[in-house]
Amino acid sequence: MPFIEQDACTTLKDGLHILVSVGGNLLLATALFGWVLDVPLSWGFSTVFAPAYAKLTRALVYACGRLVLALMMTVILSFAALVGVNAGAGLPALMIVAVLAIPAIVVQVFWINYLYRTPSFNSLLFYFVLLAAHGLIFIILVPTMFSQQVNTAITQYMSQSVVPCLQTEADKAHQDASDLAAKRDAVQAHVTDLQTRIAQDKTDEEDLQKQLDARKNAPEVLFARLVLMRAQGDLANAGKGFSDFIAKNPNDPHADAARGQVEAINEALTAQLALERQQQAEMTKANAQARAALLARANAGQSTLSEMRQALIGKTRAEVLAFFGTPSATDADRWGYSKRMVLDPDTHESRGLTVVFSEGFVQGVDYYYGNSQ
Repeated sequence: MPFIEQDACTTLKDGLHILVSVGGNLLLATALFGWVLDVPLSWGFSTVFAPAYAKLTRALVYACGRLVLALMMTVILSFAALVGVNAGAGLPALMIVAVLAIPAIVVQVFWINYLYRTPSFNSLLFYFVLLAAHGLIFIILVPTMFSQQVNTAITQYMSQSVVPCLQTEADKAHQDASDLAAKRDAVQAHVTDLQTRIAQDKTDEEDLQKQLDARKNAPEVLFARLVLMRAQGDLANAGKGFSDFIAKNPNDPHADAARGQVEAINEALTAQLALERQQQAEMTKANAQARAALLARANAGQSTLSEMRQALIGKTRAEVLAFFGTPSATDADRWGYSKRMVLDPDTHESRGLTVVFSEGFVQGVDYYYGNSQ
């Protein structure tokens, strides 16, 4: 538990006077009863393991010496433990007491060896038997002679040391919980405020988008867009757009300007169509002249292979047929004209013409040598 780990030394220090009072009485009573018990036990031990020293006077000397040593070592160990606890170092104090207990045991065993001249093992065994006997006396004394004093001391210790610490810890935990609850409420309120602001921002964004959409489709915006379209040269779509604008907004201030735009666009389209027709006629005429000139050169056998390729590549069978008439020889993908139309620059002789088709269109033109290859 966190309370035991953090405050055990403090609560123990607060109850030291109670612990010293009750513990001192218990240890003194145990030592006195143990002294009475040590006399027959030491006499019996010497009778078995050291018959030469089995005398009642020696047993009394051992019991008195052991009592003095036990009291001295108890005082020293208790003093070390109390100093450590009082300084706030409970665990190091207990470790020091445990270390000091070893020389205390050695002194007691040496006292047995000195009086009875027994081996160390036997002396150590006898010492632990005495410890067990003293422990039994302690266990018997607590519930019989000191039960009321122990219960009173425990109650006093709990009331004066443990309960106030627990109450302080509980108050601190309650205060911490209150602080956390206040912080949680503040954070929750902040989150709620942020959510409200986000919702409001979203609503404002939707309203702004609606205004932008409405503004985007406003008559003046549509009119400006159509004017820009006309300036970019898209006359057909601009004319259609102006006509739709007039139909949808007949009373708009820009309606008259839109009508003027429609008239100007119609005039421009008419002029453009006339120009295109004139250009088409001129192109047709030029093509006819070029065709006539090429046919004239072909009839004279003076046309070149590059001229024929330029004139025939990409033409259909029907167009080739209209240009030169029926071929002298035909295959699946080529026609041969035996009439000498093309001048061979290598031999300076006129040769026929081979036309190669692929997927219905002329893909190649070459000399014709009188066969269908």
